[in-house]
Amino acid sequence: MLKVAIFSHEIPSTTFVENLIKGLAENNIEIYLYGFKRKDIDYKNKNIKIIYFKNKPFSRVIHAFVSSFKLLIKDPKKLKKLYATCFDVRDLSNSFYKISNYAPILLNSIDIFHYQWGADILHFKELYTILDSKIILSFRGAHINYAPLFRKDLRDSYKEFFPKTNAFHAVSNAIAIESIQYGADKNKITTIYTSIDPLFLAENKFEFEKPKAKNTINIVSVGRFHWKKGYNYALDAIALLVNKNIQIKYTIIAQGNDIEELLFQIHQLKLNNYVEIIKGLPHNEVVQKIKNADIFLLPSLEEGIANVVIEAMSLGTFVVTTDCGGMAEVIVNEMNGIIVPIRDIHAIEKAILRYIELDENSINHMRKNARELVEQKFTRDRMIKEFISFYEKTMSE
Repeated sequence: MLKVAIFSHEIPSTTFVENLIKGLAENNIEIYLYGFKRKDIDYKNKNIKIIYFKNKPFSRVIHAFVSSFKLLIKDPKKLKKLYATCFDVRDLSNSFYKISNYAPILLNSIDIFHYQWGADILHFKELYTILDSKIILSFRGAHINYAPLFRKDLRDSYKEFFPKTNAFHAVSNAIAIESIQYGADKNKITTIYTSIDPLFLAENKFEFEKPKAKNTINIVSVGRFHWKKGYNYALDAIALLVNKNIQIKYTIIAQGNDIEELLFQIHQLKLNNYVEIIKGLPHNEVVQKIKNADIFLLPSLEEGIANVVIEAMSLGTFVVTTDCGGMAEVIVNEMNGIIVPIRDIHAIEKAILRYIELDENSINHMRKNARELVEQKFTRDRMIKEFISFYEKTMSE
């Protein structure tokens, strides 16, 4: 049985990583899940073993001693290597932090250690020295698209450790290309698209005939408050439409606190009667908002492949997206949605006007194409098969 360690920093992780964990375990892959506890979770699968990192200093010390003793009995050579790499009498706090985290990893004879986020190698770089297993690194968006541009420590870590990494997973071809500039070997990169939960598809039956909006156009965007989400460009485009007397309701559902700039922009553009900002909702309510919308708008400047767009496509909501990251690998213009250049408010405006111009049959045809693409390229079964093949190939090299 193949043994794979999944490190995603927090347990449980994001939806797409959780889909990977569950899918691999269901296919008889033994999963060792490492990270910091965010909340309780029971996977109800004997193939998933959870090893939590400790947060409190005293707990780390106790955990370090207990795990070290177990490792001494099981494999003294690994223990010696661990302490030679991580123990520094001048910085005991950091030493116990590392030993507390790494010793439990060494206790299990894993085949592959899979970092789910590129930036984690900056904080867990010693694993490259102490692990005997193959190391895989995933590229998922911000950590490779723009974070290295302004973080020298991250950029330097990539250039140091990418050549030592056995294989890379990218969520899109566009992301894969970005990683090469930091030393990733293009021959070691495999693109595997994320997946949508099969239960999500089953619970949200596709409506082949969805009436086109006759009066007010209901537009929704979903994502955290962050400059990369491009909400300011969306608001400028909405203002252009309002000035043309187009009846619009634009809803932004986002998490975070940095909304002063957007609130001021809404006030300045006199959009208070047209724009609503909702600071977070339970996922089922977000899904309903997307489902009820006429258009899902992704105005982002940077993405890997936005999972919320995949959800919108599966729900049958017409998608307008910017050509950021790997979105052109998902949306084919006027085949299953509309794709526009980033930072182009006039293009966003024209895309929404184009939706208004299209007849109901054309819109429903594009919606159907979008759902079919999700069912072909973004299923969990497809993703898991590709990951298992990817792991087996990595082990053979």
